[in-house]
Amino acid sequence: MDLKLMLVELRMRLAGKMPGQTTGEKKKKPASYSTKFEEALWEKPMFEELYNGLKAKGDHNAMNVAAEYLNGPDIATARYGKTYKRLLADIEEALNAKKEVTSPTVTFKGFPANMGEMGCKMTLEALGEIAEFECSESEDFPIL
Repeated sequence: MDLKLMLVELRMRLAGKMPGQTTGEKKKKPASYSTKFEEALWEKPMFEELYNGLKAKGDHNAMNVAAEYLNGPDIATARYGKTYKRLLADIEEALNAKKEVTSPTVTFKGFPANMGEMGCKMTLEALGEIAEFECSESEDFPIL
């Protein structure tokens, strides 16, 4: 029996699944999402931060309410609207929060080359003033 347990432990260590063992790999974003909750965890960084805060506190009830709210907001509001009113408001705020820009530099790839440099610049200027603009054509694909 000890030999079997040692083999299981070895396999878990090699797979990087032992408690306290960290792997240098980041989780990969799935091609499609099975639920709205999963989509929000990947696409909404403020919601992910809120959910991880609930997880760190060990508040499993609030975590379940958050998941249920995203998958069925009307039902969750009817069930938990009075008790978890503040949490539901925080979830809505996190879902609607704008992504914060932390760098003055923006890198964009994949603009159609047939529009040209001026077309690319005009399109990006619709988002706001551009201080400096640099454009180069891809050697592999017809994109800027």
